[in-house]
Amino acid sequence: MTAAQQSAPAPDPFDWYVAALEGNPPPIDPTVAPCGYWRLPNRENGFDPLAIWIDDAGQKWAQRGAEKLTHVSVPGEVVFGDLTVGGEEGFSREVMAYAIRYPVDVDLFFEVLEGRTRWPDLPPPIPVTYSNAPSDPLQAAKQELEAERIEVERFLRTPVADQVRADLAANWANRLADLEKRIEDKRVELKAPHDKAAKAVQAVWKPLVDKAAVLKSQLKASTTKFLQDKAREEAIARAKLAEAGEVLPTAAPGPRAGTAGRTVSVATLYRAQIEDYPATLAFFAEREEVRELVQSLANRIIAAKGTVPGCKAVPVQAAR
Repeated sequence: MTAAQQSAPAPDPFDWYVAALEGNPPPIDPTVAPCGYWRLPNRENGFDPLAIWIDDAGQKWAQRGAEKLTHVSVPGEVVFGDLTVGGEEGFSREVMAYAIRYPVDVDLFFEVLEGRTRWPDLPPPIPVTYSNAPSDPLQAAKQELEAERIEVERFLRTPVADQVRADLAANWANRLADLEKRIEDKRVELKAPHDKAAKAVQAVWKPLVDKAAVLKSQLKASTTKFLQDKAREEAIARAKLAEAGEVLPTAAPGPRAGTAGRTVSVATLYRAQIEDYPATLAFFAEREEVRELVQSLANRIIAAKGTVPGCKAVPVQAAR
């Protein structure tokens, strides 16, 4: 070893962290936990502060939030919260692997750690917690949703114009998605007994309703020919009176059947018989509902990589 090599300073254990903070992280050894200040994702879709450093004795330590210190470089098992891993390599693979993407500025780190601020890309804390929420699940959901609405509307007054606010909006949307799912799950849970009861009622009564409807339709249909014939006879009789120059009696209601309750009569209904489809389609082409239908059909084919005459595929980007 040369004298220059002997006098060369040892690499700073924070070098990797500094490079990552600047957006230029070098390749990393997955068995080593680099020193620095990080954010570790937690089960609440948030982040805990995580500091890693080497003491004067050359021992590596880690601390999440205000939890007790974890001796990372101790041989054998490393206990980190409720997790037990195998040495620094295990800590690096099972803990640091989740924090390595989130280096944070040291000043922000300590401001969050000491409770003086919150992570700028996370939504504000929910004022409604399980300890102060109403016991009624509906009122609890309303209270939590109203608290979110107030904060979201305040946030939306300022356009999203930087990465931090874009991340905040996306993370907040994830929290709202979780709230939406919890509300939907409760709705389904509370609705289930009623669905079961309604299904039981339907199973007993709907067949009877259907059978009554069939019998009703059969009876009405049985009068159709008679009423049509009677209407034709009355029309012929009135035509003969008109030919003879006689005064026509006031037209009576058309032939009917039934004397109790609602009667049955022959009604003249009209339906379209399309003889020139292109002409008919052209007539309706500018109707909004037709345009919406055609747009929907075209979207479906284009989305499936197909082609539609008169259309082109247009890329559309949307947050999801």
